[in-house]
Amino acid sequence: MIEIDRIVACQTSPPEEAPGRLTELLAKRFKALRVGLWLHTPDLTFLFCCDLFDLTKNKHHCGKEFAVAGHEAFWSQLRKGEPVASADAPALNRTVSTDFAASDDTFFAPIIVSGQLAGLICIEHSSEAPHGSQDERLWLKAATDLPASLISTQQHIHSETKLKQAISLLSGTLESIGEGIVVTTMDRTITMANRRFLEIFGLATHDWHSLVGSNVRAVVLPMLKNPQQARADADLLYENPERQAIHLLELKDGRTIERYSQPQRIDNQIVGRIFSYRDISERVHSEQIRVRLEHQLQQSQKLEALGTLAGGIAHDFNNVLNVLTCNLEFLRSDLSPDHPGQTALDDIGTAVHRATELVGKILTFGRQQPGERRLIELQPVLLDAVKFIRTSLPADIELRTQVQENIPRLLADPTQIHQVLLNLCINAWHAIGNHPGSISVQAKSVTVSPLHASTSPDLRIGDYVVVSVRDTGCGMDEATLDHIFEPFFTTKIPGQGTGLGLSIVHGIMRAHQGTIIVSSVPNQGTEFLLYFPTPRDSATD
Repeated sequence: MIEIDRIVACQTSPPEEAPGRLTELLAKRFKALRVGLWLHTPDLTFLFCCDLFDLTKNKHHCGKEFAVAGHEAFWSQLRKGEPVASADAPALNRTVSTDFAASDDTFFAPIIVSGQLAGLICIEHSSEAPHGSQDERLWLKAATDLPASLISTQQHIHSETKLKQAISLLSGTLESIGEGIVVTTMDRTITMANRRFLEIFGLATHDWHSLVGSNVRAVVLPMLKNPQQARADADLLYENPERQAIHLLELKDGRTIERYSQPQRIDNQIVGRIFSYRDISERVHSEQIRVRLEHQLQQSQKLEALGTLAGGIAHDFNNVLNVLTCNLEFLRSDLSPDHPGQTALDDIGTAVHRATELVGKILTFGRQQPGERRLIELQPVLLDAVKFIRTSLPADIELRTQVQENIPRLLADPTQIHQVLLNLCINAWHAIGNHPGSISVQAKSVTVSPLHASTSPDLRIGDYVVVSVRDTGCGMDEATLDHIFEPFFTTKIPGQGTGLGLSIVHGIMRAHQGTIIVSSVPNQGTEFLLYFPTPRDSATD
């Protein structure tokens, strides 16, 4: 049996030559006419001739098939692992005398793999019966063990290959998707994670091996703004294994992560959970910008409608004032200069004058009074306004000014620009109140990019001079910011303001094709940014 052992060990020939070596060795050992090695096809319906050695012709054949249907007693005996002689199966011999075996004197030895009949060895017309002595039985046992070992090895190799292919496919899939994947057991121990998961949570690539076996909470929770809520959501998932859920996680670095979780099943038993993490920060940011732009557009449309309404009312009111003014002058001329009624007429004249100024402000807000615009140097106008307001400020409020050198000229009405700066500085003073603080007025030239322009519906791509007025006052909340440009809206107590200051500022900026952007935080202060478009011929002399 040394020769068989060598065949098993593949020492005498390659594995694919083992069937031929075996049939030839058995034919010579038992002096058989022919020895065939037959194996079941995968569907178990045929026996396939793996090798048939003819000793008389010293030739090998293969490729024939034999249907295994029928003769259940014969196959049952072989399935038990017991050899079958032709005398025990005369009906089979008659059936297979031409296709399966050429001799009536045939011996069949089963090949058993994992308890299943995988094939058989057929020894025909042997002059030394293989089921005689104990030695011959050992020979036959070794002979059937060889193909069984080869088949088992091939099955193992095939299973390993399929397993490696499945693992490779799984690994490739996990690494190719854009989501972070982590798999945990029911005690939250990480068993698998892909590279994207490491990237999302800022873990170095070399940490992957140390990540497996750690608790997923220890990895994720320290990165979150609200770890308590995330912990509660995760606890609910593990307490209800069948549950599937989507949660939004806010990271400390400002990103928003969408987490989807579902149970992991093996043989229909839940053994853990699978989490996928997707960075949706850009989508959330875009949605926030969209909502903000829609809100700003609605505000702009509302102010436009209010401006039109205010302008129409102001025109009608102005006609009434003209009638009052004319009749007032008639009364003055009818009365002598020392008449007591002249005093009452003076009071009426003062009231009419104030009403006329108020109408002018309303018309300015409604953009129906354009003013006189020309190319001007901004710095003198700005410094003049700052000088005027500085004389009125309390000593504990600091007024700072910074103007960029060689700032482009503007096509503007200097009186209206002066009015805008005064209104904003006075509002800043009132916001600071009776507390120490500062007001900063700056001017510089900027170029608005497409990304910058997308933050405001009124802002366009191009060159601008930006004037900023920043204070350290009480600031405003979102509800107040929504109404600050509406006419007659004010947060001051009655008698301290008309509510037209910022409305006039807004109207003047629109008349100059400019944009005003406000940012404010309660108890931290407010900043107004005034964007004045730079005309092409605005270069300084």
